[in-house]
Amino acid sequence: MGKATRIRQQNAREKIAAQRAAAQQAERRRRLFITGGSILAVVAIVVAFVVVKSLGSSSAPSKPTSATGTALPSSVVNDITNVPASTLQAVGKGSTNPKSIIRLNGTPLTKDGKPEVLYIGAEYCPYCAAERWAMAVALSKFGTFTGLRGIHSSSSDVPPSIPTLTAGVQMAFAGILPAALMVCAPVLLAIVLTDAALGVVSRVVPSLNVFQVGFSAKIAVGLTVLAASLPFVSGWIGDNLQQSVSDALHALKVA
Repeated sequence: MGKATRIRQQNAREKIAAQRAAAQQAERRRRLFITGGSILAVVAIVVAFVVVKSLGSSSAPSKPTSATGTALPSSVVNDITNVPASTLQAVGKGSTNPKSIIRLNGTPLTKDGKPEVLYIGAEYCPYCAAERWAMAVALSKFGTFTGLRGIHSSSSDVPPSIPTLTAGVQMAFAGILPAALMVCAPVLLAIVLTDAALGVVSRVVPSLNVFQVGFSAKIAVGLTVLAASLPFVSGWIGDNLQQSVSDALHALKVA
């Protein structure tokens, strides 16, 4: 055997060894990605359940007083809704731009013999914040408020952080996030189980491209589980959101 032949064989053995080392390194990386992805998915599911649990324990949809804001002391509510007539007479009617108030013709909007009032404002708006005090005083002459709470307007607006009132509008959307998390939980669990199954398959069939197959498999499994779970949770989602909206309307109602 000549020297050149020995050199070629040595080079071939080194090339084969390098290819084997690269394949082993790629296999280790693939297993690491699968393990890490499965762990992250499990952590995501645990976090989702913790968030749902915390939201469920911190928010009571059946009580209007759970809206965002600070509960007002009874003395403050009493001062707002029982302003003496002498004080209102001392303040007077005030003045405004005549074009800002337009009289509409037609049948007045009433409910249970009382006029209906539509107010559109933003809680971050400092001018809306100032208006709500006068509105609360005026509307208290026709009934009583339920669930008044104290908040502030935006700290970045001008003027900033004006104290004002809220009555629980946020409760209309309080059930959306828990409902979304509960709908996603079965899908996340199914994807984790799919990852675990693909990990086992990759050990049995090393030549299988797990990432390529897993991408399509997890999409199919997720959509299938979502479609299968919707008939069971759709009623609960509807009831939950309906209850939230009902509580919000109750909090805003002037009885």
